[in-house]
Amino acid sequence: MMCGQRRWSRLATKVLLAWVLTTLFAVTWIVRASAASMTDLGTLPGGTQSYGEAINDLGQVDGSSNSSSAISRVFRWTPSGGMQDLGSLPGGTNYSISYPGGINDLGQVTGYAASSTSSPYFHAFRWTASGGMQDLGTLPSRHLSFGFAINDLGEVLGDSYVVEADADAFVWSASGGMREVGILPGQDTYRTSAGGINDLGQVTGSSTTLDGLTQAFLWTASGGTQDLGTLGGKASHGAGINDLGQVTGTADTASGAEHAFRWTASSGMQDLATLGGAYSQATAINDLGQVTGTADTASGADHAFRWTASGAMQDLGTLGGKASHGAGINDLGQVTGTADTASGAEHAFRWTVSSGMQDLATLGGAYSQATAINDLGQITGSATTASGANHAFRWSP
Repeated sequence: MMCGQRRWSRLATKVLLAWVLTTLFAVTWIVRASAASMTDLGTLPGGTQSYGEAINDLGQVDGSSNSSSAISRVFRWTPSGGMQDLGSLPGGTNYSISYPGGINDLGQVTGYAASSTSSPYFHAFRWTASGGMQDLGTLPSRHLSFGFAINDLGEVLGDSYVVEADADAFVWSASGGMREVGILPGQDTYRTSAGGINDLGQVTGSSTTLDGLTQAFLWTASGGTQDLGTLGGKASHGAGINDLGQVTGTADTASGAEHAFRWTASSGMQDLATLGGAYSQATAINDLGQVTGTADTASGADHAFRWTASGAMQDLGTLGGKASHGAGINDLGQVTGTADTASGAEHAFRWTVSSGMQDLATLGGAYSQATAINDLGQITGSATTASGANHAFRWSP
C-alpha cells in the first residue's frame, strides 16, 4: 500500500501537471490543429469489428474486437505494438469470449471473461504485461464477477453476483483479494452497484436497502461506507470520483426529477441544476472538480454540458443537430462525447474552452462515438469505415 503522504504528493503533482498541460495546450493548439487525426486501430486477426473502451495517459487503448475464433476478445492497443489479444483466463482457449472494462497508466487492463470453455460464468480479470490475464474470482457464494475500472495502484472495481438483481460491488487488490464494498451502516442493504474508483482507492457507487431506498455512497478502506444522501428525493447514484474524493452522479430532487450532483466532504451534495429543462445526468468528474454529462434544455433537447464551480453548467451545444451527450472530461477541462450533425448522423466530438465543439469525423463511414479522453487530449471510441464496419479509433490533436 502507498502511504497517505505519497498519495497526496502524487495528487499535487497531477494538479500541477494539469496546469502545465493547460498552458502548453493553449500555446500549441493553433500549430497542432492541422495535424489532428483519427487513427483506425483495426481488428484482431480474422475480425471485422472493434470498439475502443478506454485510453490512458500513455495513449494506450483497451477495447474489444471479434476474431476468427470468438465474437469478442479484449485487446490492448499501443502505438509501438498495435493491437494485442489479451488472451484467456486459465482454462480458457482462443474461443473464450471476453469484454473490456478499463486501462490504467501502467498499461494494466480489467474486464471480464469466460472462466473456462465448459463454464457459463464470467469472472473479472486483471491483465498485466508480465502476468497475463489473472482470474479475480468472485465474492463468496457468487458465480459471476465483472471488472469495470482499474486505478493506478492496480486495484479493480466491479460487481459480483448470482443474478444482477442481487449484485454486490467489490474492490480487488493484489494484497487483499476481493472485498465487498458499499454496505450502508445500520441498514439492511441487499444490493450494491459499482460506480467509480480513484487513485487513492476510494470508491463510489449506489447501495439499495430492503425497503427500496437507493443511495450514492463513498467507500474508503479506513472509513468504510458513507451515505451521500439525495437532493431531497428517494434515490441517488454515484458515477465517478476524482483524486480529491469528490463524487459526481445523479440524484432525485424533492419533485422526483433527476439532477446531476457533485458531492464534496466540505459541502455535501450540490445540485448542478439543468440547462433549462427538467433533467440532468453526470457521467464523469476531473481532478479540478469539473463535471460533464447530459442535461435537458428548455426545448427538451439533450445537450452535453460542462459544469465548473465558478461558471455553473455550460451548454456545449451540438454539431448542428438536435442532441449531444458528454462522456468524459480530462484534467485540462476538455470534454468528449457524441453529438448529432445537421444531417442527423452521430459523430464523436471534442470540446475545448478555446475552440468549442469540434467534429472528430469518422473512418470513412457515417458514424462515430467517443467513450474516453486522456490528459493529452487523445480520444478513443468507435467509428464506421467506408465499408460500414465499426472499428476502434484513437484521435490525436
